[in-house]
Amino acid sequence: MALTFPTYFPKAFLGPVVKAAANAEREFRADVKAFRRGDLASTRRVAAEYVTTVARAFAHQACEAARAEEPHVPVSRVAWYIEDFIRRISAHLYQELAGPDLRHRWGPWELFERVMQSAVIESPWWADHLAERAAVADDATDVSSRKAAVSPQTERRSATWQDVRISFLSDERVQMVIGDRTWTHNYAEMGFVDGRTGKANSAWVALRELARKSGTLVGFVGPEKVKKQMQEIRRILREHVEREHFEISGDPLPYVSGSGYQAAFKIDCGPSFDS
Repeated sequence: MALTFPTYFPKAFLGPVVKAAANAEREFRADVKAFRRGDLASTRRVAAEYVTTVARAFAHQACEAARAEEPHVPVSRVAWYIEDFIRRISAHLYQELAGPDLRHRWGPWELFERVMQSAVIESPWWADHLAERAAVADDATDVSSRKAAVSPQTERRSATWQDVRISFLSDERVQMVIGDRTWTHNYAEMGFVDGRTGKANSAWVALRELARKSGTLVGFVGPEKVKKQMQEIRRILREHVEREHFEISGDPLPYVSGSGYQAAFKIDCGPSFDS
């Protein structure tokens, strides 16, 4: 199965990444065949070379997209996008390119993911990348300063969670309304993406279940997995409304004793959800 790229990333900047991934995959397959069966260190090294090569291409293109002021690649999110992509390509390597024998030698996914992340950060190009990212941030600051000189800065608008409405249009997309503003996003654009697979994470599934049940998950505080999902929903929603220039305080998803988790915002499934 081919490597899938994030839906949030502009296609115009993916060309060099696709090329780098194809070349790196060919080299990985050729190198792995050359090693003897028990050579763990060598197979980890070529795995790290694959991940680092593709991550390097993506990181540069992410900086270029931010420099070009692509709306879905703001400077403030570049670091997160790169971290997400490193997880994504590591998962692709582990689950798709490596056979059962390699996975057995590499150990569990959690260990392999940590090894790949360390390999990227410790590689010689990482310092150059951090310098490039800092330069992009400086450029963005300069652009913002020039814009502020000729036009007023976008004002943050105060609202409450009761002013917010989330409607699921499909399994993967929602419409959000706050006051007189309306917009739509998919799970990746909002931040509900599983970096290992590129698919919606469990917090998105829980948010969808809240919509099906009109905003209430009844009768429990736990188990622990549900608590973590609720925490993730709170965090992502707060970050999202802030990016949309709204100031909203308070808990968007409190636990009400005797009732369960109760959304402070309106949430439902729109007419198109089941069509």
